[in-house]
Amino acid sequence: MPPLWLLLANVSTGLVIESGSADALCPDLVQTQRAVADRIGQLEVPAGKTWRAHYTSVHSPSSGKPDVVRLELQDPEGSVRLERDLPLQGQSCREMAQVIALVLDRYFRSLSSGEPAEAPTTEASVSEEQPRTTRNPEPQAAAPSRPSAVPAPDGAQPAAAPRTKQRRVLWLGPGAGWSTPERGLALELAAQAEPSSLLQVGLSVISALSEVEESAGHQGEGEAHLQSRAARAWLAATTSRAWWTAYAGPELSLFADHAWTSGLRQNGSAWRPRLGFGLAAGMVAWMRRDVGVTLRTGLDLSPRSLSAELVVAGDAVLRHGLLQGYATLGVAYAFER
Repeated sequence: MPPLWLLLANVSTGLVIESGSADALCPDLVQTQRAVADRIGQLEVPAGKTWRAHYTSVHSPSSGKPDVVRLELQDPEGSVRLERDLPLQGQSCREMAQVIALVLDRYFRSLSSGEPAEAPTTEASVSEEQPRTTRNPEPQAAAPSRPSAVPAPDGAQPAAAPRTKQRRVLWLGPGAGWSTPERGLALELAAQAEPSSLLQVGLSVISALSEVEESAGHQGEGEAHLQSRAARAWLAATTSRAWWTAYAGPELSLFADHAWTSGLRQNGSAWRPRLGFGLAAGMVAWMRRDVGVTLRTGLDLSPRSLSAELVVAGDAVLRHGLLQGYATLGVAYAFER
């Protein structure tokens, strides 16, 4: 049985892939769903509407004809828009999953362009970019061709052609997690953009909700408190698929440390800026095309030579550590181009 997350993702694309012979495992249902998702992406359809692609293994022992996979595509109204018999002879199960993805992709592209869908030869070894095809040597002249689409009844409006959305170029959203030096809860607001499919730039602002404390005063009669805020910017290599995006790369951080004292005869407060540099990484699991769950992590080196001491009420307090880290979970809303 396919994993639950894949079934839910399959529905959210606007195109549901089903098998009438899932136990036959050729092609495997999960493998076919992934092949279709990687090639087509998502269909933009009205809310609550879905296209359905159903395939079944067909055997004809009495006629001597080769085994085929029968593919049928239905629009959101239930009308059959496409039927194909895809020969299994000479194909591996993985290749057949790619053939199904290719047939569906060509059909939807033909709807978008207004041109008739080309019926691809199906005894083929299909590569990701350039499929190789071998035509069936048996004559097909006597066999009636199947219509690639069922015409709409008189007076009815034809089904609108779905269009494939383009890639995400910007997403932003809030998050919450853990950060140092406070080693406690922190809030985050982040924006991430992809100027190309291989490059990402990002900016996040993190504010700690907890404090670092240590004794202060000549006899330790008071306390010094520290709370940090950080702005981080990164430039990262990225890779994306239909349901996730991952990235990793160098980042530059600017920290603002706020320190104050309590319990002393004369209390005070001070601010200190400091720099850090390190590595940022993260990923987004897209629950819908434009909404995802984010995980962001980072580790920065902040040399003491690049920052001043915090002096409060005449005393130096709260020397910062060399390493600063964070990890947050959040949500993201994506914009596309």
